[in-house]
Amino acid sequence: MVEGRARRRTRSDTLATRKTLVVAVAELIAERGTDFQLADVAKRAGTSTATAYRHFATKEAAIEMAFAAWIDDLLGAIATAAEGLHGWARVRAVCDAWVAAAVHFAPATARLRSSVGLLRRLEDEDHVVTQVWKLLEPILGELIERELIPPHDKEFLFLCWNSLFDERNLLDLHGTMGWPVERISRTLGDALVAVLSHPPGGLRENSR
Repeated sequence: MVEGRARRRTRSDTLATRKTLVVAVAELIAERGTDFQLADVAKRAGTSTATAYRHFATKEAAIEMAFAAWIDDLLGAIATAAEGLHGWARVRAVCDAWVAAAVHFAPATARLRSSVGLLRRLEDEDHVVTQVWKLLEPILGELIERELIPPHDKEFLFLCWNSLFDERNLLDLHGTMGWPVERISRTLGDALVAVLSHPPGGLRENSR
C-alpha cells in the first residue's frame, strides 16, 4: 500500500513537472519563436536542465509535445462543448469553447503556423487538421440538413470557420485590443453565423 501510494505520488509529480515544462516552452515560443534551448526551458520552469532532458530528448521534442498538449486541450474543449446540442446552440457553444481554450496559447501557436494551406493539409491528412475537421464537419452537415444554412461546400465553410478563429486573430483581439474572452467569442460567433448563413455566390450576385 505504501509503495503504491509512493508510485502514484511519483507519477503525479512527474506529470506536474512536465506540465510546468510545457508551460515554459509555450512562454519561450511566444517570446522568441524557436530560438531557445532546453536549458532555457529548465530555467524558466525552475528546474534543472537534467530534469528537462529526462522529459524531452531534444528541443524539437519539447516543442512537439507542447503543441500536442495545446491541440488536445482545444479538441477536448470543442468535443465537450458540442455534446448534446444541436443547430446554432451547438455552433455557439463550440465558438465559446474554442476561444476559451485557444486564447491562452495563441501567442505561441501563432509562431508555429504551417506555410501550407488548411485544405491542402486536410487533403494530405494532417493529423491536427483532420481531427478538427472530424469535429466540425458533422456540425456543418447538420446545419445544411436542417436548412439552417444554404447548401454549400462543407470544406469551404470549414475554411471560413478556421479563418475567423485563427490564433492570430485571437492574439490581436485579446492581446492587442484587450478584448475579454466573452466578447471575442460572441463577436466571432456572430461573424461566423453571418458567413455560414450567406447564400453561395450572394455577394457576387448582389454586386451586379
